[in-house]
Amino acid sequence: AGWGPLPLVRLEPAGVMLGGVFGRNMVLEGSAAALGPLLLALSLRPTDAANVRAASWLMMLFTLSLATIFMQVAAGSYWAYANGSPAPPFLVRSAPRRSPLVAALGGVSLLQALAQLLAAAALFSSPLRVPRRALTRLWHTLRCLYATQSVLTLLQLGMALQLDPSFKHSLFFAHRVVWCVNAIAGAVVLTARRRRRIQASIARALLPEDRRGLAAVGALMGGKTSAAAFAAAAASFRSLSFRQIRPGDLASSADSGLHALTRPAKLGEVDAFVSHSWLDDGEAKFEALAAWAESFESEHGRPACVWLDKACINQEHIEASLAGLPAYLSGCRFLLVLAGPSYLRRLWCVVEVFVFSLMTRGSAERIVV
Repeated sequence: AGWGPLPLVRLEPAGVMLGGVFGRNMVLEGSAAALGPLLLALSLRPTDAANVRAASWLMMLFTLSLATIFMQVAAGSYWAYANGSPAPPFLVRSAPRRSPLVAALGGVSLLQALAQLLAAAALFSSPLRVPRRALTRLWHTLRCLYATQSVLTLLQLGMALQLDPSFKHSLFFAHRVVWCVNAIAGAVVLTARRRRRIQASIARALLPEDRRGLAAVGALMGGKTSAAAFAAAAASFRSLSFRQIRPGDLASSADSGLHALTRPAKLGEVDAFVSHSWLDDGEAKFEALAAWAESFESEHGRPACVWLDKACINQEHIEASLAGLPAYLSGCRFLLVLAGPSYLRRLWCVVEVFVFSLMTRGSAERIVV
């Protein structure tokens, strides 16, 4: 019979989560309710800016909806206790009238609602403009929520069994036990170390090694599709004859008019991509470049044409040009590394070697140091 002032609170045993739609599939629904957010969080990468934002908002709305349900359960429990009515039917089948445990069940439900509201507040204040930090916030929030709700659910189930030992035979008891087990697993899994292991295993299972490399390269393309990024890079690809380069050109990144001396080129026809650090000595770098160019010219009977960042990147659109870096690297036959003292300490230099190795499938003979 009616036991509370809120009609929505009167639900079938499956109703706390999904209104009884699943009937006897409650156990599976309990797993889905717990594992869904976990799998969603594990599927996200810091580079998936739009997906991270969408997932954060989705989880915020989800936690708010659960908070309202827990508050309704609490209201029903307090109403039952105050009026000497049986406890809500989806918690126990029968209970002593005015039992303090009925009121205690309402208190636990209020704590569950509070946990959901705190999680929603944490997600609402998430730094969505910084996807990596937003994703970390999502992981930490879910882990705390899983741990808190697991403890509260176990406490709730213990109270319900004290009120009605036959409750353990109900479908809703099985539903909550399965949910709790999966939530505990979620709290254990969402540590930083285990997240990395699981995501690495998923990547190995779903992507061959070469495809994983291309996925990493794609992250450098500014969010564009591979076809669009390579088309844009091909249109802006340029080369510079070694004979146009002077020692002072490698001493500073300041514009020295080299861009006007470059010419359009097709991907694959440039002899070498010059990789270097602007912190290293310009004259020493030029001497190394000149030695390679002299050897190249004696072997091929023509001066080498190279890709040099200072010359071949449009200085008025540097950011857009850098997004095409993987394509520029793939358009050169060799990677010429002018390895000075600071080279390996410069992240961008290491990225160039990494990307070129991926694009050439680890062909070491095409990297000249």
